[in-house]
Amino acid sequence: MKHWWQWLMLTVLCLAVWGCGKSSTAEVQPPLVKTMVIGATETAAENSFSGTVHGRTESPLGFQIPGKIVHKFVQSGDRVQTGDPLFSLDANDVEAQVDAAQGQVDAAAAQLELANKTLARMETLYAQDAISALKIDEVRSKQQLAQAQYDQAQAALYRAQNQASFATLRADRDGVVGMIMAEIGQVVGAGMPVVAIVDNSSLDVQISLTEKNISDYPVGSSAEVTFWALPDQKSTAVMREVSPAPNPKTGTYDAKLTLSDPPAQLALGSTAEVHFTGASGEQILVPLSALAPQSKTPAVWVVRDEKVTLVNVTTGAYRGDQVEITSGLNKGDRVVVAGAQNLTEGQAVRI
Repeated sequence: MKHWWQWLMLTVLCLAVWGCGKSSTAEVQPPLVKTMVIGATETAAENSFSGTVHGRTESPLGFQIPGKIVHKFVQSGDRVQTGDPLFSLDANDVEAQVDAAQGQVDAAAAQLELANKTLARMETLYAQDAISALKIDEVRSKQQLAQAQYDQAQAALYRAQNQASFATLRADRDGVVGMIMAEIGQVVGAGMPVVAIVDNSSLDVQISLTEKNISDYPVGSSAEVTFWALPDQKSTAVMREVSPAPNPKTGTYDAKLTLSDPPAQLALGSTAEVHFTGASGEQILVPLSALAPQSKTPAVWVVRDEKVTLVNVTTGAYRGDQVEITSGLNKGDRVVVAGAQNLTEGQAVRI
């Protein structure tokens, strides 16, 4: 029994020593990573932006006199021509002023007619030496005064009629009725915007550009435009202006493209999709997962001689789940695209 126990202990001790030796001599396997070999891709840079169709110019119009709106002749979207009535005010007061001014003109005209007849008669008598020079001068002065009073009355009538005409707000150009800012029954002040007329002879599409891509689309850039409401229609457009400062509300830069051949049925305010296409050329694209998460600046892990080294790169445009690398990589470089979370410089890897 004693010998059996000794043999058992000896066996356990040998197994323990053998296990320790195996553990100490086992090799740690390098991490397994997924890689790709860099090759230039022939591609055309394209970016799309949603925008809204606007008229080139939009004029807010208002009455030149204060008053209460009593008539509204148009609705948003109506097409108008120069001189078409848009709104009108209660004209009772201005029409009363016209009537009063007309009465003054009639009275002044009667006085002038009488003064002219008197002057004609007196000049005949003066020619016959029947009246003195002093008398004829007096009659001439009265006629001149009557003429001046008549002229003043005519001017007052013109002003009153002008004021009366201001009671009707008319389109100052051909175009489309845009935003309406007042309604029937509202009392408006002189110069207060009531309605906007949009010049639709030239249409723009307004989009927003980020600080990153503002330099990619300068003035003069061409684009193709599609319209959500008119899926079968397309138009070309040219970048007309880019705001030099960001919109304080959105932080983006407003940009306007002029439509070269807009569809006839295109409505103001329509949603448009602007597609910029750059010249084709060779580009290096890598998955976004290739960018090393450990690096504060853009960098990728490159495998050389079965070891990784961190290479700084310059990124260009982002295209879905890929990013363009404009410098730092060359054709033939093998880049880690998965499994890079815990890599360190010079670490051996398995591919």
